[in-house]
Amino acid sequence: MAFKRVKVRLKENVTKRDFWRATYNTDSNLGIRLVQNFDNMKKNYLDGKLSQRGSLEVTIPISYYNRERETIDDDFIEYGYIKEMKNIWEIVE
Repeated sequence: MAFKRVKVRLKENVTKRDFWRATYNTDSNLGIRLVQNFDNMKKNYLDGKLSQRGSLEVTIPISYYNRERETIDDDFIEYGYIKEMKNIWEIVE
């Protein structure tokens, strides 16, 4: 499927609850922590992919507990958003 790369940023009025509801359809973060402070995330641009059909995929830096090594690991997760949920992101093309 064709897509174009865009820069995205969280809109100013988005809350943590809005973010996790859009990401996992739950009010909980499921044990995943954002590498950046949530308020700090609003100031930074992240990489995104916008498909021709209008869906948006955003690459977000996260940290999580690695049970095998018993460490806190950093990673990136690409979240695919349905059209109704992409309204938490401001797209800068």
